[in-house]
Amino acid sequence: SVDPRTRVTLERLASSEASTGVPVLWVTHDLEQMGRIANYVIVLLKGRVAFAGRPASLNDRAPADVRQFLGEGGDAA
Repeated sequence: SVDPRTRVTLERLASSEASTGVPVLWVTHDLEQMGRIANYVIVLLKGRVAFAGRPASLNDRAPADVRQFLGEGGDAA
């Protein structure tokens, strides 16, 4: 959790690095932030990978437990 100015700076830096081919791993519970910067998403539930894919496919391809979890805004385990 950082202030808005720092958040924007960090997101821009990560996006800039990713655009040059540098792999960037970003861990967040903020779904809006995920939507802004993610090219690929891995959702962990109870210590296991419950979904891996493009953010746009979360609503269509993710299992029901993942969609429910994301809809409720719970904490990833």
